[in-house]
Amino acid sequence: MTSLTIGQLCEQTGEESHVLRHWEDVGLLRPTRTPAGHRRYHPATVAGVLTVRRLQRVGFSLADIVALHRGAKPDRTARFDAHRSRLVADRAAIDAALGYIEHTMDCVHPVVDDCPSCAAFAAGGG
Repeated sequence: MTSLTIGQLCEQTGEESHVLRHWEDVGLLRPTRTPAGHRRYHPATVAGVLTVRRLQRVGFSLADIVALHRGAKPDRTARFDAHRSRLVADRAAIDAALGYIEHTMDCVHPVVDDCPSCAAFAAGGG
């Protein structure tokens, strides 16, 4: 098995070296060191880096990812469930906002405040 240098890991993942060093600082990556102090990564680290990036893309913070990385299965499941609930709530709010914008674009009332649908949205009901 050939280990990867930080440059090779960057090439294979598209991640920048300063980001990988930061992930090491927070405990997500654990490279070995050569006698000269150079980082060496197991080839499986490529998949780990890509997983961290995917989790970030779906809205997990780095602190969340560290907790997921360190947590037992029940804790990870609870964190995923909580995050899914937040995303569902965010989606509902976005859908309501889009509905308001679409309605407002076609609203026949000369003043938006005169429209019952617009007023319902402003009151938190739309």
